[in-house]
This record gives sequence, C-alpha cells and structure tokens, in this order.
Amino acid sequence: MRIRGKVKAVGVTAALTGLLALPSPALADPDSGAGTGAALTAPTAPLVTALGLPNESPTPVRAATDPTITGPAITGPIEGTVTLITGDRVTVRTVDGRPTAAVSPAKGRERIPVTVVADGAGIAVVPADAVPVLQAGKVDPLFFDVTSLLAWGYDDARSTGIPVLAKRAPGKSAADAAPNGSVRTRSFERLGVDVLDVRKSATPALWKTLVGGQPRARLADAAAPLGGGRVAKLWVDAVGTVIDDVSNGQINTGPAWQSGYTGDGVRVAVLDTGYDGTHPDLQNVVAAEGFVSLWPNPAVDEGGHGTHVASIVAGSGAASGGQYKGVAPDADLVIGKVCAGIYCLESDTLEGIEWAVETAQAKVVNMSLRFPVSDASRPIIDMVNTYSVWGVLFVVGAGNSGPGSIASPGAAAGALTVGAADGTSGVASFSSRGPVFNHLVKPEVVAPGVGIVAARSSMGVAENPVGTRYDRRNGTSMAAPHVAGAAALLIQQHPTWPALYVKGALIASAAPLAGATPFEQGLGMVDVGAATQQNVLPYLTAPVALPTPHSAGQTATAHTMVANQGSQPETLTFTVDAVTVQGTPAPAGLATVSAAPVTIPAGGTVGIAVTGHADGVPAGDYAVIVTGRDGTGTVKTTALVSLYVE
Repeated sequence: MRIRGKVKAVGVTAALTGLLALPSPALADPDSGAGTGAALTAPTAPLVTALGLPNESPTPVRAATDPTITGPAITGPIEGTVTLITGDRVTVRTVDGRPTAAVSPAKGRERIPVTVVADGAGIAVVPADAVPVLQAGKVDPLFFDVTSLLAWGYDDARSTGIPVLAKRAPGKSAADAAPNGSVRTRSFERLGVDVLDVRKSATPALWKTLVGGQPRARLADAAAPLGGGRVAKLWVDAVGTVIDDVSNGQINTGPAWQSGYTGDGVRVAVLDTGYDGTHPDLQNVVAAEGFVSLWPNPAVDEGGHGTHVASIVAGSGAASGGQYKGVAPDADLVIGKVCAGIYCLESDTLEGIEWAVETAQAKVVNMSLRFPVSDASRPIIDMVNTYSVWGVLFVVGAGNSGPGSIASPGAAAGALTVGAADGTSGVASFSSRGPVFNHLVKPEVVAPGVGIVAARSSMGVAENPVGTRYDRRNGTSMAAPHVAGAAALLIQQHPTWPALYVKGALIASAAPLAGATPFEQGLGMVDVGAATQQNVLPYLTAPVALPTPHSAGQTATAHTMVANQGSQPETLTFTVDAVTVQGTPAPAGLATVSAAPVTIPAGGTVGIAVTGHADGVPAGDYAVIVTGRDGTGTVKTTALVSLYVE
C-alpha cells in the first residue's frame, strides 16, 4: 500500500491507554441473540481523570445513536472518513480548529455504544465490544486512533483495506493464519507474524469472527487466542518517520583511527530512505543494497535523509578532502531502503531488518526512525530483541520530541538507544528522553546531533546546504550513526565479541555531560577512544521491578552481568547511586549491592545482584548507576540499571 498525505505527530493514543486502564465493564454480546440486551458502558465520572483531560471539556461515553463528539482544538485539520477494524465508520471534520467525530455503526452493530476520546492531539473511537480485548492486550489501540489512521492515509478515500500485522496463535502456520476477509501478503517466520490486507468491506464479518459470541472472560484472557483460534494478537501496520569534521572529534575517534581501527571489513546496515549512489563520499563504500518492493525507485533517496545518515557512518569525505568523512570510513555499508520521503511502514522495516541480518549479514544495524508506541510487544520491538540475541547490534535514534517521548524501536531492550548532544555542552533540547513506557532507562548514550555536516543527496532538497555536496542537519537521526560507526570500530578491534559486549563497552566508557540526568543522556557522550580501552563490560542489565501490593520489607533483585575481557583478573568493589527522573537523589536505601569485593577472572563473567527496596519509596521510575572500582579507586566499569516502583 502506498502511503500518501502528510503525517502528523499525534498523542491521543496516550489518552486511550488511560481509558484502557479503567476497570473492564460488563459485555453484552450483540450477536448472542439476547435481543436489545444490556448495553456495554464505561463509567463516565472517572474518565476525565483517567485520561488527564480538562474537566471543562469532558469526553463522555455515548451510544451509537448519539455519535457526534466535538473535542478540543488541534493543530492543523485532519479530516476524512475511516473504517475501523470493527467495520464502524468514523467521519472527522474540523470546524474552527476543533475536530468533530460522527460514528456510523456497521450493520448489526447499531446497539453497541462507543467511547470517543478527544484531546488536543486528536480523536480516538472505541466501540464497547473492543474494550476487553484492548485491555487484554490482544488488539492494538492504534486501530482506534482515528487521527493517526487519517494522517497515515488509511482513510476510506485513499485506502480500500486496513494493513494489519497478525501474531499467529500457537501451533498455527502462515498457511492457515489469515482470518476470513483478509489476505496474507508477507510473513516473518522468526516472529510468527504475518502481514495481512483486510478489506474494509469485510471488517464487520472479520470482527465478528474475532470477538463475536465469546464469553467476556475469554476475551479478557490475554493468553486466549482471538475467535477462530488462528490469531493471538493484531496490530496496525503503523507508519513511522525518519527522525530527522567536528563531530568526530566530539566522540574522540582519533585514538581509534591512530590505532588502525576504521571499521575495515565490518558491515553496517543503514535502514532509511536509500542513498545517492553518485555522491563521491559513498563511492566504493556500499557492499549491498536492497529495497522493499513497495517503492517504485529502488534505492533513490528523494529526501536526502538516508544519504546524510550513511555518510556519517562510513562516508569517505572524498568531496571535502576528508574533512567530512564518517566515523568508520572503511566499513562496508548495507543500504536498505525502507522509507520513502520521510515515511516508513512497520512491515517494510521488518522486511528490511530481516534482509540486512539474514541476507546481507550486517553486524550493526542503524535505524534513525521511529514508530508510534502502543505496547512493548510490537513486532518491530520483538524483532530487534530477537536479532540482538543473535549477535546483531541495533543502534536507534531516540527521537526528537523531548521528555517522555521515546517510541519504538528505541524502546526495545535490545536496542542501543542514542540521544542527541549539542556539542559537548549538553543534551539537545529536542532529544527524546525518558521515562519510557516499559520503564527502561533510555537513551543509554548520546552523540553529536546538532549542526552535523554530512553528504547531501543530489535528488533531495538540502536543509542547510554546505557547498554543493553537503548538508547541515540536526536530530537524533544524526546522533545514532555516530554510534553505529563507533560500534564498527570496536567490532574491527574485537571481531569475536558478541554484540552485547560491544554495546556494554560503548555505554560503560561514555563520558557524562554536566547537568544532564541518566534519563536524558544515559551514561553520557560516546567516547570511542575510551571504548577501545574498555575491557570490563556490563551486559544484560536486568531491570529491577517492585510491583504492587507493597508488603512491608518488599525487595526485588535482578542481576547485571559483567564480563572481564582483559588478560588479568579484576577485583572490584561495586557501589550504586540511584536518581529520580529529575536527576535528584533517590530515597536512601532504594538500591543496594553487596559491599564485598568481587574477583572476575580473565575471560570470566560474574553477576552483580542489584536489590531494590520498596519501603518508603514513592512510585515511579529510577535510574541506578552501578560502578565497579579496583583497589586504587579507579573506575573500571559502569552500568545503567532500570528500577521501577509501581
């Protein structure tokens, strides 16, 4: 499906998530033969509080017989008619800056009430019979985020189908996974996920197959497959966007280059908008290129984003006499075009990841792009985590939307998520930062992302041209490839290291920026020179979770693994410092480690137990910095651990 139209950043799904946290109401099955039956309703009174909406503009629950809701003003008109996965149709019009939604139920669904959530970002519409499966996490809430569906071009004027990602039920194969009314177009066998095209005309029957006639307890059971037994979970095939000389010095590449580490022989994939193969800086640099079949111009980079990113990783600097060469100028680039302009389909990106890893044999994958978050099990997060275990390092831009805005795939535990620094002066104001919806501390590091000069595509429009061959851009899109290039240097130095060790070395050796919290910068600015000297490596830093109810003396322990890749044993004493999201010290005693010295033999690994204590601690996200020092007090390693008190 070709994506047309203009993508608008929306946030109404966050409000929708608040709705789904409410107690699940009773379900009256419209197909149960119970006549008019009892209608499903959600409690109106707590809805405003749960959604964080202003009291003067509450969002009531309305039946389909009273389906028009007017919400607060939004920026820019997003209008049109969308068919939901249930078959109901929602028409949005914007009058005086305020969106108005009218719901037309599908035949046979006239008695099913709907909840309309309207906030400053847009409108979501949730039919009552969708609530149990949404609360169980079996259906993506983005199916009901009307503003996003319109912005992505999934409205009825531009699309006759709904693109769906379907997780198969246990024991099901691709051959029998597609429910009636859908056509399977692609499959990702390692994930057990199929890409389906669901005809809008077939959505009422499809939805009836998925949820109709089932007891509420089964619908609300997260482990039970949807109706028909073929599908465990459904997501919208979401549309994401790319996240749009001096900088090499800022990450201290000099010592690595002087030691001969230039990325030689290391394959780094750039999954982006393609590249300009005529640019002098990218001649004899690209080892493989691929593109999803969706786009008519195979590797052409119409917007210039991919060319810029690729040259930060491994551009030769030929057009500038070496001034603007990449971090790993001798690395082999693998170019995967998964986006057109600035828009990317999640299924195309999944295909690009699979190709880059399994066909092109990339060791590092750079993704300067982001998709909306609906849950931690989205296929793109699952795929990043799966291939990370395989030994591939995924370097992902955090995003450009400020506090609390890290999305997928940057939210994946397996990703090395990178924020943007403004030189060495601090974290860029736009750089996305935590807390993250899955309570991980992200980003883990930062890299230069302001005023970055790199190759300009001859097929695109320069943002801030530098001569005729280069462009100056800002963003975590520019920060991430600095780190991908740094990873290539380390892999050349340590070709047998697994990706987890490379990730650990880059995090442990990062240089903290003054005035920034771990939720803004992780452990700091990547320092390539220091990373090449880092032999004590943290990896698999498991988060510490303290769920409710909090009993007296409640504790939880998780282990951070530490490997010694040096030639001599290391005897270290570990300490912890815990901070809040704001960077202030956490309550004393929140996190502890054993005070006894630990000896890690050369080539050996130990687990460091980090224990969280819930007594007297406010709920929230915390960052725990674990530091290992030798007998002289020299810091030998540092790890970043997530701690969450529910």
